Amino acid sequence: MKVKVKNCIQCGRLFVETAGAICPGCFHLLQEQEEQVFRFLQRNGGHGLLEQIIAATGVPKSVVIDMLKRGWFQGEYSVEYPCERCGSLISDGKLCPTCIRFVRHEVRGSANTDIVTTRKNRFHSWEDRHKKK
Repeated sequence: MKVKVKNCIQCGRLFVETAGAICPGCFHLLQEQEEQVFRFLQRNGGHGLLEQIIAATGVPKSVVIDMLKRGWFQGEYSVEYPCERCGSLISDGKLCPTCIRFVRHEVRGSANTDIVTTRKNRFHSWEDRHKKK
């Protein structure tokens, strides 16, 4: 059996390949950072703002965002962060309900415009089709 060695994506050190992409040292550090976030939330009634968590724990924003993406704060924990479009605070997804409605409206509007434009370009009058060249 061959032993595969690769570089850790976090620190760059060589390590024997396991299921993860990070070395055991970085994995241990990541676990400690995640525990810090949960301890902060427990001390604050299960609720916190993204920026508060980062400031209070010193955990990098990327770690907290990754925890959000993996769904770690569902149920008894609530973490609020800014909507990617308007900046209002949300606790799920990337957009607030108002921006979701706005984007849906814009998509529907542009889809209808594209259909009308396509139809105008595709269908011609009887005279256009029978012009002598």
